[in-house]
Amino acid sequence: MNEFDEFESLPTEFGDYLREIKAWDNNWRVREYLHEFKKLPVPGEIKDIFISNDEPPKDLWLFLDGYCLEAKNFLQTGLKDMEMTPLKREAEWVNFKKQNFGIVTESSTPNDPLPSKFQVSIKLENGRILALSAVNAPNCRHLLKIYRKYLAPLFPI
Repeated sequence: MNEFDEFESLPTEFGDYLREIKAWDNNWRVREYLHEFKKLPVPGEIKDIFISNDEPPKDLWLFLDGYCLEAKNFLQTGLKDMEMTPLKREAEWVNFKKQNFGIVTESSTPNDPLPSKFQVSIKLENGRILALSAVNAPNCRHLLKIYRKYLAPLFPI
């Protein structure tokens, strides 16, 4: 019996995402942290995940109905440094930074030797700044999906 058999398996879309961004070797940790998350006094189920993979201290973002949780530097510290942010207020501003990634085409720019990078920073009314970063086209696409689904609605237009 595998030591991780006690944990339920990841939802298929989470596993597909981890494979796509080549983070499958971290699958057991993500699964362990999702299991631990269920023990926290937080209502609701995880709808989506995102891993900031722009530099070694990777952050795990968990998106639930109406809020998100950021587990900072989760590969080294687990769920010891988490911040929960409601996604019900209005956002004050958003900043996009991209390199070799087309938002419209959702792909790398042809003939550009630089790696794809995409960063979304959003300042909420409460002063909290959410900063999510992706490196490589698959994770940039996923970040764009996360932005459209959970963060763009914070801008009442």
